[in-house]
Amino acid sequence: NRIIEELSGRSFDAFFDQWVYHARQPELKVSYSWDAEQMLAKVSVQQTQKRDADVLLFSFPTKIRFRGEGWSVDHAIVVSEASHDFYLKLDEKPTTVRFDPDLTVLAKVDFKKPRSMLYELMADSTDVLSRLIATKALGSEKDKKTIGKLKEALNGDQFYGVRRRASEALAKIGTPEALLALTASADQSNARVREQVVRDIGKFYHPVARRASKQIIETESNPAILRWAYRSLAKYHCEDGRQAISEGLKSTSYRDYQAYYAQEAIQVIDDPSLTSDLVKFVSRRDRKVPGTWFGNTLETIGRLNRNEKKKDGIRDLLVGYANDPNERIQRGAIQALGFLEDTRAISIVASFTGGGADKNSVQKAAEGTLKKLRGLKKVSIELKDLTSEVMKLKEQNESLEEDVKDLKKQFEAKETVDAVPEKSDSQESDD
Repeated sequence: NRIIEELSGRSFDAFFDQWVYHARQPELKVSYSWDAEQMLAKVSVQQTQKRDADVLLFSFPTKIRFRGEGWSVDHAIVVSEASHDFYLKLDEKPTTVRFDPDLTVLAKVDFKKPRSMLYELMADSTDVLSRLIATKALGSEKDKKTIGKLKEALNGDQFYGVRRRASEALAKIGTPEALLALTASADQSNARVREQVVRDIGKFYHPVARRASKQIIETESNPAILRWAYRSLAKYHCEDGRQAISEGLKSTSYRDYQAYYAQEAIQVIDDPSLTSDLVKFVSRRDRKVPGTWFGNTLETIGRLNRNEKKKDGIRDLLVGYANDPNERIQRGAIQALGFLEDTRAISIVASFTGGGADKNSVQKAAEGTLKKLRGLKKVSIELKDLTSEVMKLKEQNESLEEDVKDLKKQFEAKETVDAVPEKSDSQESDD
């Protein structure tokens, strides 16, 4: 504060008081209206943050920017009260209004603009911030015109950031029309935009999204983009998804990114039949995947086989990496034993615990895994005892059912005897 004041010749006590020594930031609700008769623009600003001893009313300068056909004007304002109404004289009705257009205030701003104004902001080639803000805001609309505008921005805006935000907005809209706009825009020259589109297609669960994801896997070569296509296709639990993931595991790419991203999708599909492909991948001598990622792959193998009856082979595979020189692989192997949920690994995992207060990452992982496996064993014992009790109750119930059946037969026999009519005197003489 002292240095800034020395260099500027101004006091910054108030600035430091509200932005450094007190909490939070302004939360502003902004609204705009136009009085055609008076040619006045009204902009209302409210500070809506909850105020207490730690959170103050803020005081700060900013400006409001009005634009129309061929003109632009900025009006400086100071926000210092809980509520302000600013009346500003203009020569004509503006087509767009921006509050704090240069983003100079650290604040949460809620300024809902009409759709027509958002369209104008999206079309402003001179103001990338306006286009970003407007594109994000249009994600709350669902009409066909808005979807068309977003598709146009996705394929035509000069800044890749706006194109990515247009893709996100279409995914947020989430209608079949928005999905069609995304799939029709998947062929992007910029890889960052292409990745965003593929990722957003994967947010849908729809036959169109499935077909698009499959086609992307067949034509795309960038592993970072294939990552989201694999995940998207995996959630349909279809044979072509399994096949695509299997082929991905066999692929070669820089540091085996593509194969690793394919194994990530196996967690989505959760199909133990892909274990053999995963084992082949981790066993490859030319494997280049980094240690942390390799450890994650071992964890996937453990998760996949958690419900299998025979776990000996997988347990032995994971134990084989428990002493790997790479600490990240070692940690992954131990955590994978926990995901495998095989209580027979308890004694193995216990040998990696210890270290006192100064534990390394492997020892911490071992303690967490050991706690999990012991919990599973306790549950298993309790479940076994409960099963035994249930079987006893079942046997007792069956015995009671037999007793009830015997009593029922006795009762029915007695009823039959009681139902036989007594013989009359004539009947006896006839006999």
